[in-house]
Parts: sequence; structure tokens; C-alpha cells
Amino acid sequence: MGNRAIEVLKENGIKTTHNRILILSFLLKNVGHYSTKDIYNNVKKKYMNLNLASVYNTLTIFAEKGIIKLVTKINNMAIWDSNTSAHAHFVCRVCQKIYDLQDISYLDIDIKVGKVQSIKVTYFGICNNCLKRGKASGSN
Repeated sequence: MGNRAIEVLKENGIKTTHNRILILSFLLKNVGHYSTKDIYNNVKKKYMNLNLASVYNTLTIFAEKGIIKLVTKINNMAIWDSNTSAHAHFVCRVCQKIYDLQDISYLDIDIKVGKVQSIKVTYFGICNNCLKRGKASGSN
């Protein structure tokens, strides 16, 4: 997986450091939603000389280049998505689980307004699991 990470970094004009290769390798292998701390904890298992600030800075660079997306912040912690396909998110205010929404109908913006380069739609509410458990008191 390291070779693919190196390719992606080079394709995007990002310097290939050991930290960046490990972080991107983790994200390529484990597509999903992760906090900065989740990524830090997973990568730190392989590379002890890692700090949380450098992980956040690396993730910010990746997001600027479109390699990952910043979904939202939960409890002041950035949540990142390694799935960069066009899709929306639903964030449960109770359990904080993030769901991908693939079946979102978008207007034909390319024709009506201009060329769409990215989409960021995030819905906040209470997921069905929490509603079933009677935890419908989500706030924010």
C-alpha cells in the first residue's frame, strides 16, 4: 500500500515524507470517517515519532489537494473522509456516527451555473438506531 500512497502524493505535488506515506497508506487501506485522533492512534502503532499536530497538518494538506474531505467537527475534533466521491453525509447528534448518503439527487448545476468541482452537504439529526433506543434528545 505504501507504493500507492507514494504515487498519490507525487501526483498531487506533495513531498513524500515517512509520516505522509504512513498516514495516506492508512487512509487508502481503511476508507471511512476518522477523527484526527483516530488516524493518529492507528498510524502511531507503526511509527512512534508521530505527533497529533503533524497528523492534523498533513490531513489539512491532503484535503486541500482533494485526496480526502473534511466532513465536520465533532467535539472540536476534525472528522475526515477518505471517500472523495460525490456524496453527502448524515451525522447523528446522539451517537455521532456518520453515514454516507449516496442517493442524493443534485440539480444539473454544471449546465445552470458552472462546473462543480466538489460538493459538501452534511445533514445533522438523530439516526434510526438512536430513535429506536429512545435517545431522541440530541442537541446542537
